[in-house]
Amino acid sequence: MKDQTPHPAPDPALKGSTETRRAEEYLNNILSQAFRDKDDAVELQPLPMGLEVSWIAFGSGVGTIVSDRSLAAEILELVITRAGLATAAKGEFLWKSRGRRSRVIPVEKCVRLGATVFRLVLKPAQQ
Repeated sequence: MKDQTPHPAPDPALKGSTETRRAEEYLNNILSQAFRDKDDAVELQPLPMGLEVSWIAFGSGVGTIVSDRSLAAEILELVITRAGLATAAKGEFLWKSRGRRSRVIPVEKCVRLGATVFRLVLKPAQQ
């Protein structure tokens, strides 16, 4: 089961780089957990109530909702910007896990059942 520890509500007085750091930290936690659990992918889907984060392994997934809309928007903006998805459907970004080796993570933007989904591919598809 994935860690669904609640995170403190943001201080509305804090803006800009603090929110970006929170998003980087949260994304780092998501990816660290996915690699630790040997997941195949992580999917991020914007929802009216926030951001759905799903860890995918062996064709099925388990997820949680980031209900802090500001944090959800920052996480998506971080992925879109770093992977170059503002004008493309596929991209990649460099991720460095807390002092460990760097990894290039492919990211795909797709529409599934009318909703935009960002898929961070952690393992190549099996042939």
